[in-house]
Amino acid sequence: MSVKNHPGQAALRTTLFSGIILISAVAVAGSPLITFDVNSVVGCRDVTPASFADEYPGEKLIEAELLVTTRLARGNLGDVHELHYEVRSPEKRLRVLEYWPVTRYESDVEGTIEVTKTSEEINSAGASLAGTVKIPDLPVKASVTPSANLGNSEREAVSETYQKVAPRRTTLVSGTMDQGYGIFIKRTRSTQFPFEGTETILCRFVVPEDWQGDWLEIRCRAEGTRKRTFNKSRGVVGSHEMIVGLHLLGDRQARQAAARLAKAQTTADEWERRERGRSDLAVAADRISNSFESLACSMRLKKCNKNRQAAPSPQQQFAAARRSLAELAGDLEGPLLAEPDDVGSPDDVDEPVLAARDADGDDSDAPRGGDVSDGDRKGETEPALVGRADRT
Repeated sequence: MSVKNHPGQAALRTTLFSGIILISAVAVAGSPLITFDVNSVVGCRDVTPASFADEYPGEKLIEAELLVTTRLARGNLGDVHELHYEVRSPEKRLRVLEYWPVTRYESDVEGTIEVTKTSEEINSAGASLAGTVKIPDLPVKASVTPSANLGNSEREAVSETYQKVAPRRTTLVSGTMDQGYGIFIKRTRSTQFPFEGTETILCRFVVPEDWQGDWLEIRCRAEGTRKRTFNKSRGVVGSHEMIVGLHLLGDRQARQAAARLAKAQTTADEWERRERGRSDLAVAADRISNSFESLACSMRLKKCNKNRQAAPSPQQQFAAARRSLAELAGDLEGPLLAEPDDVGSPDDVDEPVLAARDADGDDSDAPRGGDVSDGDRKGETEPALVGRADRT
């Protein structure tokens, strides 16, 4: 016997399904979302002082200025509590000597606080006597009321005035990591320095004298209050990881290698997202709510054509671009760290890199060092960096 569904049941299921979507959307709408942006190619200046060159022959100092932009894409900025930045050299070829910003303390009170204390003491004393006296053998009664009063009053006032330092709180903490081959920065909420905007990170690295280029890894993370339908929790409300290519200013070959690295990274990220085989609808559903993931529709994107399998994948090209830029890092104490096994053999990835170099018009006459002379470099104004890592 078949059972027919009542028309009201279908309407009820539709209403419940719409309610789940609405509740999930409202829950996410109240949670903040922070997005980050980092410049993918950075030119480095040679800031080697004469004293450093004399004390450490064969090495030089380069300065890299990294710009990290933070933007509130959704929610309330008051629900964001901390921002974390990490800049590191995974291959340990760029040793940090100085960095900025450094640990910072802030106070809501400007200057010192003046405190005045006043104490006053008063002493007083008094006495009084009263009575009635009867005189015998007299027809008239008489009363006498003697009285006496003794009083003493003393007043003493003491005033103290002194100054004390206004209480301060830590709003920025920074230091080195990875045995001096990276730095970390943690920012907390402050009334004087908002979270949104561009953060400038300056790093001075010790590199070989013939250094032309290399790459860094930057990680950004925001922590805040994540609001759900019936509860709140603290967690990550935004993150970003990126490889930044470095090149010596005036070096055309290194600049082109850093540009190829940035392009290969963008292509690899897009390729990795497509290879997951998930539609934009499924990705958007994950952002709405974790509980809504089972209700999202997933569909396969178009598969790569057969000719694409013969060519190096974007991940392999990205690894080759990193290796190509690392070759400009100068004399190294040991061989370069091997790439993962899944990126293919060097024979599979070197040919596209060489072809890309030929297409860019690189020639053997391109300068390998910086075009900035020592005389021009001495005339530049060097910013004073407070943070300094201990030399080992």
